[in-house]
Amino acid sequence: MPEEQGSNAIGGPEPMEETDARGLLPELGVVMVTLCGGFLVFTTLMVPTRTMGATASARLVWEQRQLEVEACVAAQPPNPAVAANREPQAGAEP
Repeated sequence: MPEEQGSNAIGGPEPMEETDARGLLPELGVVMVTLCGGFLVFTTLMVPTRTMGATASARLVWEQRQLEVEACVAAQPPNPAVAANREPQAGAEP
């Protein structure tokens, strides 16, 4: 097999020169800035305003429903059967 490669054989590992390594830093910086910028743009564009509005609307509906339930509970007289099953609260007279 080595005979087939002839003069095109790959040599052994060679250390990088210091000037070559410094040339990679700006390229690495450009790649990192591009990735971070792309991520920020992607995340801000993917926040749908319709979903945010729907969440606020659902919360308002839930709060309105809770107010209706509380008003209904407050309007009903207490049930003696339920009151008999409750344990006395601290500080309450028997």
